[in-house]
Amino acid sequence: MRFDEQMPAVIASSGAAVVFMHMRGVPQTMQKGDLHYALLQGEMIDFFRERLNTALLAGILPEQVIIDPGIGFGKTRSDNLKLLKYLPEFNVVGRPILTGPSRKSFLGQEDVGGYGSSGRNSRSCDSSHHEREPGREGPRCQSHEKGGGCH
Repeated sequence: MRFDEQMPAVIASSGAAVVFMHMRGVPQTMQKGDLHYALLQGEMIDFFRERLNTALLAGILPEQVIIDPGIGFGKTRSDNLKLLKYLPEFNVVGRPILTGPSRKSFLGQEDVGGYGSSGRNSRSCDSSHHEREPGREGPRCQSHEKGGGCH
């Protein structure tokens, strides 16, 4: 909705679901410049509340809205790990939470999860399984390898 001014009316009139994903800037620049957050979760909760308010004013029902903290989108490796650990804090927004840690580069680093540097798929699945808790809509997975993948 941030990049298409006609989208709110389309969502409201169709009844389609909408996912509000947090990121700084636009995809081309989101990992450049200042990635520092004074209060990561607080800034993101404010973002989601503002987006939800904008949606409601456009006639979009709360039930149509899902939030996504945007793991890997304008955040550092440390930020991404904090988001996975503290996802329940986003329940204050009152909407289901969707995440997409699948195959993100920060999962390929040696000291994440004890799998070694080739464990991106295993870590993707581990982080996805942690998301199957109350208040979480679920993970987005990008790879389902034969004999592996997320289940």
